[in-house]
Amino acid sequence: LGLYESKFTLEPINGYLLAAYANKGEGPKNIVLYNPNGIYVNDFIGVDANTGESPASPVKTLANAATKTSATKTLIYICDSTLTINSPQDISQPAVKDTITSFMFRTNAYLMRITSGGTLTLGNISIYTISAFVSRYIQMDDGSLTLNSGATLMTYGKYGIYQLGGDGVMNRGSLIKHQPTGTNISGYGIYQYGTTPTATLNTGAIIERQGTA
Repeated sequence: LGLYESKFTLEPINGYLLAAYANKGEGPKNIVLYNPNGIYVNDFIGVDANTGESPASPVKTLANAATKTSATKTLIYICDSTLTINSPQDISQPAVKDTITSFMFRTNAYLMRITSGGTLTLGNISIYTISAFVSRYIQMDDGSLTLNSGATLMTYGKYGIYQLGGDGVMNRGSLIKHQPTGTNISGYGIYQYGTTPTATLNTGAIIERQGTA
């Protein structure tokens, strides 16, 4: 999964860098364009000592990726595998407003999955992807998720938070917003399955659907 190798790089004297990487691991061998303004994270092959500046040199954890963003690198790309959160990850105060997104080619993929021992705290950060292959932004099997001020999930007809367990908290200034795509108007801000998950929406937290709070 997510074993990327460089396919080509074009470096014009005046203009934008254009490069492409292809998956050489299992699954589809899709070629993806490289964005030099991004930091790449992949918990399958990533190493936090890496630069994170290409799909072939990703960091391992989301928290480490956030330390490498800057005014010119505001995108955090989750590579072609679900990012598992099984330890404390705090991205509540990034230096700049970051965006977590992805390129994924696996049907019904999860962007992030919180498991036992995992805690994820987000603030001043947006999460979105228009990939048709991602069905759930954050799946919670266990652990905890806290959305603080400035944390925004744009669901685009998918599940924002899918809870099988764990504790979720939305604080003032956090937002989950469903944006329909074409004829697809389905989607959930928070979907709970079973009796064990809990969700707390504090005053000032907002879940919107099709532009209506």
